[in-house]
Order: sequence, then structure tokens, then C-alpha cells
Amino acid sequence: MDSLRLFAAVLLTDELLDGITAFQYTAAKTIPPSLVKWIPRDNLHLTLQFLGDTPEDRVPDVLTAMQRAAGMLCSNAAGSRGPTLATTTAGAFPSLHRPRVLWLGLQGDTAALVDLNRALRHESEVDLRYDPKPFRPHITIAYVRKGRAPGELGVIVTTLPEVEPPRRSMRVDAIHLVASDLRPDGAHYRTVGSTAL
Repeated sequence: MDSLRLFAAVLLTDELLDGITAFQYTAAKTIPPSLVKWIPRDNLHLTLQFLGDTPEDRVPDVLTAMQRAAGMLCSNAAGSRGPTLATTTAGAFPSLHRPRVLWLGLQGDTAALVDLNRALRHESEVDLRYDPKPFRPHITIAYVRKGRAPGELGVIVTTLPEVEPPRRSMRVDAIHLVASDLRPDGAHYRTVGSTAL
């Protein structure tokens, strides 16, 4: 049976994307492409829950889980609209001094995102895979290329804190189920379904 590599995500507004790509452009003036692979604008998003390879016939179950999770968030929020988020300072996983993933942090209604992630995990536990790692809301903006020596990464350590982060905000009005198709030129994403908040 065919499977899809799936994740639940928040798709970003044009305003937020403009700010993030401007940040990437500025940082790329100092951080060479031999060190990092910047995430293309079309692939920038906020991952809520990574599900991995999922049989295609389970997609309706995943969408139902997303609807239930969204319903739990809305009921806990006493009928308010979706959470409002804003980009904040940049950082790296696992740490700025040993970077593998570069990201922009988020502020605002991040507790609602944590609740949504927890609800998705709860709903996904019914015979569906989910990412067990602790959830830290962020937007991945680049990956450090493999095989780089620690001494080469100093420019990342010094540059990221110096670049002014974008101060953009958005209201999250939906969550999306996205399929990732891994190709030689990178990941290609397509939206499989969506749930309003």
C-alpha cells in the first residue's frame, strides 16, 4: 500500500514570509552557502506534529484527529479565534555553539500551540505515529550542511545574534495536513487537507 510522509503544520502569511526571507537574505551575506542550506520561501512553515510515513488510506483518520484537536483547542479557548503568533530571536538546535538546525523563535499565544500539539498527539496515538520529541514552537529557516568542522561554524555563532529578527505577527486560523515528497533537489510539499480553528 502506498504511503505519504505527513506532518501537521501552520502555513505562514505573506507578511511573515516576507520578514523571514529578508532575515535569511541578510544572514546569507555573512554565512556562506557551503555551510548552510536555507529553506526556500515556499517550504517555510511551523510544524505542529510530524507523523512520518502514513498509509494513504489513513489520511481520513489523520484529518479527523486534526478536527478533534482543533475542537479541543477552541473549547479550551472559550470560543476565541485562533492564536496570534509573532517571530522573535533566532537560535539553533541543539545549541548555537553546535548548530544543526537554524530557527526563528515565536512569541505570543505559544501555549495554545503547545495545547494543539498535545491534542494532536493524543488523537494520533490511536494507531497513528507521532513524533515523541518535546514540542518547541519554532520556524526552521536553514539546515547546517553535514560534514562541517566545528571550527567552520563560528560564523553562524557570531552572525545569528547580530541580524535583526523580523518583528511580524499573524493569527493562526487553520492547521494543515501536508505531504512531503523528498526529491534530489529537496523536499516538495503539498497540502492534503485543512482544519479551521
